[in-house]
Amino acid sequence: MPSLKSLANHLKQKHNKFHFFLVFFIAIVLTLGVRGFISASHQKNYGLIYPFSSYPTSSGKSVLEQEVNAYGDNWSNKTAPNPDIPVAFSTCFLISSTPARRTTLTPEEITFLSKLNSPFAFFDRCPPLSLNATQYKTVADQLHGVNPNIKVIAYHATVLSEAVPANQFQEAWYVHDKNATAINQSTRLTYSGTDYLVDITNTQYQDFISDYIAQEVASLDLDGILDDGAGADGPLCAIGTGNPPIDCSSNIPDSVKQNWQSSRVLLVSKIKQKLGPGKYYFFKPYHYDGVYFQGFNLSFNNIPYLTSMLQYADGVWFENADNAAKYSNMAKSGASYQNMTSLLDAAQSLNKYAFFVFNPGFFSPYPSNIAAQHALAKDFTAFYLMFYRGNRTPMIYFEPTQSVNLFGGEPYYGEWDLRIGAPLDTATEIIPRVFRRRFANGEVWWNNSDAAYSITVGTNLIGDDVNFARPYVLQPKAGIILINAAAAPPITVDLKGWGPPTNTATDGPVSITSGSTGGVSWTSANVNYCELYQNGVLTGWTGLSQPNVGVGPINAATTYQVNCTNGVSLVSDIIIFNPSSYAQSTYYSQSTYTNYAQSTYVGATSVDNGFLSTFTIWDIPRILTGLACYATRTIIIFIVLWLGYTGIKFLLARNNPTAYSDAKKNLYWAIIGIILVFGTYTLIVSIATFLGYTSLPFLPLVCS
Repeated sequence: MPSLKSLANHLKQKHNKFHFFLVFFIAIVLTLGVRGFISASHQKNYGLIYPFSSYPTSSGKSVLEQEVNAYGDNWSNKTAPNPDIPVAFSTCFLISSTPARRTTLTPEEITFLSKLNSPFAFFDRCPPLSLNATQYKTVADQLHGVNPNIKVIAYHATVLSEAVPANQFQEAWYVHDKNATAINQSTRLTYSGTDYLVDITNTQYQDFISDYIAQEVASLDLDGILDDGAGADGPLCAIGTGNPPIDCSSNIPDSVKQNWQSSRVLLVSKIKQKLGPGKYYFFKPYHYDGVYFQGFNLSFNNIPYLTSMLQYADGVWFENADNAAKYSNMAKSGASYQNMTSLLDAAQSLNKYAFFVFNPGFFSPYPSNIAAQHALAKDFTAFYLMFYRGNRTPMIYFEPTQSVNLFGGEPYYGEWDLRIGAPLDTATEIIPRVFRRRFANGEVWWNNSDAAYSITVGTNLIGDDVNFARPYVLQPKAGIILINAAAAPPITVDLKGWGPPTNTATDGPVSITSGSTGGVSWTSANVNYCELYQNGVLTGWTGLSQPNVGVGPINAATTYQVNCTNGVSLVSDIIIFNPSSYAQSTYYSQSTYTNYAQSTYVGATSVDNGFLSTFTIWDIPRILTGLACYATRTIIIFIVLWLGYTGIKFLLARNNPTAYSDAKKNLYWAIIGIILVFGTYTLIVSIATFLGYTSLPFLPLVCS
């Protein structure tokens, strides 16, 4: 039996561990907070590529959009379909941490999807029909309700047993090990884990699955299916769940291998016949079938299989087009370029769809910042447009984020809405691996080489890059879209403001009673996105028009500026509010129009006449508030380090009462410090916000 003294020592050691883990927990929380504000501030400092002075951040994005469209432009930018660049859509709406999205689409998703450039909305890698009936029907009804032309395509995999409820399966429909003496569950071959391979050469299974798919598509109001794993060379199978699992292709019966291609074509013909008119069947080949861009050198021996499948199917997915774009040495005379053209020719000759599917999430290392993701999207879009054959060659773009994998993302980039018109020719190889293609309203350049290339561009063309200049230097493995400036309609924005005592809307300047609130409104034309700034800081207000945005209280001269873009050029309008006790400021009455081809974007700030010429006593509270924000962020870093030191002291204290007491004091003062720092900062920001001196958040994530 332990003595009282040993028991006391044991409890003290437990107590030490408790304090250590408490300190560790607090340090982790604060570290994540520090990481958050560093990321948030860092994210806003990238140079302009498209189309504003900073890439879209959380401003104007809901929690869901921040999760699934973390790197792209705001969904609200999109105003209408753009048939010139037919980007289709694919996501698994069930992949999300947002509860409202797990069984349905949110209103903002529905609004965004109603404006797709291509009418196809795929739900790739969502669980098959048998496991998702209610959700699929809900989504289909939602999308058809806002746009009857949208084609909702569900995911299916006829080669896997998960495609059908287990109680409807017969044992003879599975692929069994050819070396086994019995046909039962233990001798089934698997794709991975417990996904059993299905014998598509079995005619009974063919008839069953054709009827099943047709019934499900009809009952769930779907427009068709995407059949995964529709390979030419037989299924890839595996035994076990290792990484990688054991390849068991040699265990597949010879008769199954020999008849796989012909049976696959026969199965497609049966499914298509059962689906009936107006319903779609698309297929995805295996990774190693040559219809897949994994290896770059697409083999011609798969063209007959592709053609046979497309006799009945409505189209094919060409997956991993990004590999061909980013890594292959694609010269026009090379095998990769020629084979890709042959695949497209085969689909076009049958008037079938050929989808270019980009999976940038497969890159290593994967870009995890907004600037790199935008550059990647521009590169892939330019590559895609080199092979574009009209609306039957849509593009699909997957993009994983920190929150969802590539099948759950819903990216949107404004480049996809540039009105470039119809292609006038095929891609021209200017020098080896540098391509240009002309369109009715512009041209596209794609540099697949390993060296930068200088483009000589006519004065009528402008580029979607703020650094655009003549000549323009196109970096290796990069692309750019150039638009004819004359083809773009004029863009305008008109900003008005008002406030007491008159409350009359005016172009400015607005004379307002000191300490009172007023409002601004704006209208625009021929743009697809607008955002409002106060004294150079993004307010979060966006939209093509706003009838009434409250401003103030106004205690100092305050500048409001609205920036609008059509994706190529930018137009701005500025208005200044002058409190009655404040001297009149200079007012710039005309809107500022910025064309990326002619000048550098002036940014979302008012015209700078020098610090001393504009500084007043009313600027002091704003400066002090900003300094408080930066000071708080700095102190948090020191507190995290102090907590780490305290945790180590707790571990070393053990049976030393004096050291243990010192560690407790350190923890006590760290907690007091946290309370004082955040309390002081919150008080300062609260007072400054109430008086109208700042719009800083109550957590010091972004300081200005």
